[in-house]
Amino acid sequence: MIPMHRFLLFVGAGLAWGGSLQASTVDFTPRPYDYLADGGVFHGFKFVHGKERILYIPPPGWTCSGNASTASLRPPEGASSARAEITHTEGTPLLPSWDQDGINALIQHAQALLPPLAQEVQIADVRKNPLQVDGHETVLLVFTGRLFAQNYKFFVMLLPLAEEQFGFVLYAEKKEYEAAATAFMGSLYSVRWEKPSP
Repeated sequence: MIPMHRFLLFVGAGLAWGGSLQASTVDFTPRPYDYLADGGVFHGFKFVHGKERILYIPPPGWTCSGNASTASLRPPEGASSARAEITHTEGTPLLPSWDQDGINALIQHAQALLPPLAQEVQIADVRKNPLQVDGHETVLLVFTGRLFAQNYKFFVMLLPLAEEQFGFVLYAEKKEYEAAATAFMGSLYSVRWEKPSP
């Protein structure tokens, strides 16, 4: 068990776990689309989620690739260590309450999404609902550790729904983390579900 004092908890109103979305398989193969807003054109991607489409606009200049299980994103700087992923898991148990056992369960879910080669991983921060994704509340977990013999920071934002969970993961060397994390987190406000046309 990880002691409560190890966390910086941002405790607000209780999380509304669950939502109207039902579990469906996701295909993260990116399908380009253009979004018109404020007189400009934003280039985004659609992912297939059952009968719906998930719309997402990455940070400017970031590239997106994907397959049936994961979307992968990279910033424009070729030498940057930053990487981001969007994942999906069906049948993930929801957090019953914001207590030590529930937080420990969240940490386990989040650690499972970190790069397999990450070492000496330690939890640094847990936040309730740092932002909403298409009206759904989230949890953010921040870790420190080592990857490729370098000091890294990692974040995992979990979006738990009624019968599934989305994970938004970013990791980068500590010196590049803040800029990359700010850009990626800011892009998550663009995530929304598009209902099928009647």
